[in-house]
Amino acid sequence: MSVIIFVLQIILGVALLIVGTGKLTGVRMYVNSFRRWRLPQSFRIVVGGLEVFASLLLFAGMYSDLFLTFGALISVGISIGGILVHLSVKDRMQEMLPIILIGSLAFILLLIGGIG
Repeated sequence: MSVIIFVLQIILGVALLIVGTGKLTGVRMYVNSFRRWRLPQSFRIVVGGLEVFASLLLFAGMYSDLFLTFGALISVGISIGGILVHLSVKDRMQEMLPIILIGSLAFILLLIGGIG
């Protein structure tokens, strides 16, 4: 089971690091998305910072189940918020798939790898 947890941590950690860094550095796609969702750009920075923080916790979770649990919990929370935003603006399912996938991976990781 630990190999599965390790692989999920790496996949989720890298994914969150990439999207979080993109939001923090102002990649045009994220700037435009937050504008379209009518969310302030400062919120983009907060979400990006949380994603990078969660990714670091997931990487540190290789050494501590507590870090893994908090990283996965933050990821699940971000995902729920992201899905609600997509639903509120009536985005298509195709636009929601990445956040649904990230949230699902985080939830699975929390269930099988987090502290009980």
